[in-house]
Amino acid sequence: MELVADLHLHSLFSDGLHTPEEIYELVVDKGVKAFSITDHDSVAGHKSLKGCSKATCIPGIELTATENGREIHILGYYINPDSGRLLETLENIRKKRVERILKMANRFNEKNRFHIDPDELAAEIGVGTYNRLNLARFMVRRKMAPSNDYCFKHFFGDASEMYEPVDYFRPPE
Repeated sequence: MELVADLHLHSLFSDGLHTPEEIYELVVDKGVKAFSITDHDSVAGHKSLKGCSKATCIPGIELTATENGREIHILGYYINPDSGRLLETLENIRKKRVERILKMANRFNEKNRFHIDPDELAAEIGVGTYNRLNLARFMVRRKMAPSNDYCFKHFFGDASEMYEPVDYFRPPE
């Protein structure tokens, strides 16, 4: 079966492991005709791509919203990555993401579970988004946990003691 399009890819500007350019090369190598980098709450990955002559690049995003205390991911395609309203919303979400993950990291520190240095965490996340997967990867690399799945199951799944709920914006907005 030939894969014609992949419309849900994350770059290192979110919680992916590849640069947008590496994603483009992988897409082209696989013969995919169209793709979309839909980073979590960021258009930086899409904006960093320069020229996609061998595959169609659809500007996309995965927005994180909250409804009745639940996290909802909204995929958007053919977005305007230069929209002032979108960029303002993304900056607000970015700030809230940082606050959220730092609160979770501080809980580990306060409960003497592990010491998570905010500066080391920031350096590790780099240009990516502050999210639970990037926090889990940090913890695994530092030998604080055996796997990402373990982190979600025992530390910051929705019902765990370290979990901090999201409150970015509501879907109708």
